[in-house]
Amino acid sequence: SKPKMRYYEGMDGIRKVYEDTYSHGGKLYGFADWDKIMPNDEMDEWLWKFADERKKRGVKFFAIVKEGRFAREAKKREKDQLRESKIVDDVQFETELNMYGGNRVAMMSFRQPYSAIIIEDKAIHNTLMSIWKLLWKNIN
Repeated sequence: SKPKMRYYEGMDGIRKVYEDTYSHGGKLYGFADWDKIMPNDEMDEWLWKFADERKKRGVKFFAIVKEGRFAREAKKREKDQLRESKIVDDVQFETELNMYGGNRVAMMSFRQPYSAIIIEDKAIHNTLMSIWKLLWKNIN
């Protein structure tokens, strides 16, 4: 069975991918540099609302994020937004990468032109989750 891939363009496409991440219940795991995402005024306000919707749906987000202003702001809101994050330096997260639903991986690029993909494949999901878990366990 081949991996199933869906491609999305523009900010509307990225929003659809984010919405997919909470539509499968369970937990959400990710890597991100929120300072690369949030400077876009359109996404700044929308992402805080997204976090509230994700919380309403009971989907907890575990994130490994690059140190920055928005990472520190999100850290302050963790309990209120059903999120746990670990902040790291010396990484280059050029895309946001999320694993969820037992077989899905979402990648969002916030460079022009904005784009995102969802890959549905258990092996790819499990490999990335293994990397994520190894890092999570070893970050203080």
